[in-house]
Amino acid sequence: MEKIKQKIIYRGAEAVIFKFENKIVKDRVKKSYRLPEIDLKIRAKRTKKEAKLLDKASEIINSPIPEQFKDEFKIIMPYIQGKKLSEHLDTLSNILWRFNNLKYDISKKIK
Repeated sequence: MEKIKQKIIYRGAEAVIFKFENKIVKDRVKKSYRLPEIDLKIRAKRTKKEAKLLDKASEIINSPIPEQFKDEFKIIMPYIQGKKLSEHLDTLSNILWRFNNLKYDISKKIK
């Protein structure tokens, strides 16, 4: 994949997630503090397990199916336009906070 057309969406401790063309790619990064043999096994196992979970989830709910990819440290899925889950959770959190305050105000007036 060309580096020029990639747009990094998120960089975490275990992986970099970027958009490439109309795909999302999660690339598990190498950890220099681990023994290379252990690092390879951990990254391969976690990537394989996550891809398997995403595949199973797509059988239960309407979610993208990860594509098969020869690199054992990458997961590739179709890009879906819209808000990230975290943005929806922030909104939900605000709604719940207001609801709890409203409950508190009502209970004080009833007493």
